[in-house]
Amino acid sequence: MDTVYSVKIGSNTLTDERGNLRENVLAGLVAQVAALAKAGDKVLVVSSGAISCGLGLIPGKGRPTETVELQAASAIGQGRLFHRYYRLFADAGVTAAQVLLTSYDIEARSQYLNARNTLLKLLDWGVVPIINENDTTSPDEIRYGDNDFLAAQVSILVKANQLILLTDTDGLDTSDPAVDS
Repeated sequence: MDTVYSVKIGSNTLTDERGNLRENVLAGLVAQVAALAKAGDKVLVVSSGAISCGLGLIPGKGRPTETVELQAASAIGQGRLFHRYYRLFADAGVTAAQVLLTSYDIEARSQYLNARNTLLKLLDWGVVPIINENDTTSPDEIRYGDNDFLAAQVSILVKANQLILLTDTDGLDTSDPAVDS
């Protein structure tokens, strides 16, 4: 039985307050995931960070509050973020693939099966899927939180043995720490 790992990494871990990628963090994550993939384990990464990477490329722009601006920032940042993943994995001798999903892809049976089959085929091929929510067409993640829920859904989708959440938040919260501190 193959071991399947689902690893989620958050925006604050991947980027600094100006939207610059934390290259050392990203390189370290990729090195560890690549080592697992080369050892024959199946690993997928659910990555936040597209919006913050996009905002880092818009000079003088603070964090917008309008959904359309956040979606536009994501459109800018998604390519930048995946490009870094792709190059770092390629340098480690592992192929990465970009997969953008929406809640609809998980809820609708035909979309669910297509997403599952694609992810399983990529894993069978030894490819590391880099998954993010498609913010430009589905603003749910922007409005409702982060990619932790997507990571859980994807882990169920591929029957992952482990879901690993890499975060800058200490411990386990029983409520929203931004509201109830």
